[in-house]
Amino acid sequence: MDRTFTYPLLNQQAAWELRNPVKPVLEKYFQGKTLVSCETAIEAFRNIVDNLAGPNELRRTNELLSRVTIVPDNPSDRSKTKLSLNGKVKPRSIVIFGTGDQMKAVTTTANDGFLRAAKNQGVYFATFLHESRALSERKEIHETNDT
Repeated sequence: MDRTFTYPLLNQQAAWELRNPVKPVLEKYFQGKTLVSCETAIEAFRNIVDNLAGPNELRRTNELLSRVTIVPDNPSDRSKTKLSLNGKVKPRSIVIFGTGDQMKAVTTTANDGFLRAAKNQGVYFATFLHESRALSERKEIHETNDT
């Protein structure tokens, strides 16, 4: 690893990314597919990106979002009635995964905690699970400028 971060989690994820880059996995999976996202997922994603992304991460986000059709939130009845809220099952996740469920779409996610909690409640969602990655570019730029 060329770069060491102050935050141990960023170092861990950088090492994972070197061993198994996520972007090529997602690009291959998305190839030839129509990408849709509900309003709540877009809002949550934009909030994370706006607060944490560096300039290249922001550019890649905009490239991705230019391919995405935004649809209204419309969670399935089963996601609204069969899931009980708890530490990992939050209203936002019910809306996001439930909208994919209503559309009979595969939801791409790194949120394995929600999927396990839903499964424990007997609710299964069609998903493509990928490894999580932190946006690190802004922290890297900040740390570089501090040295």
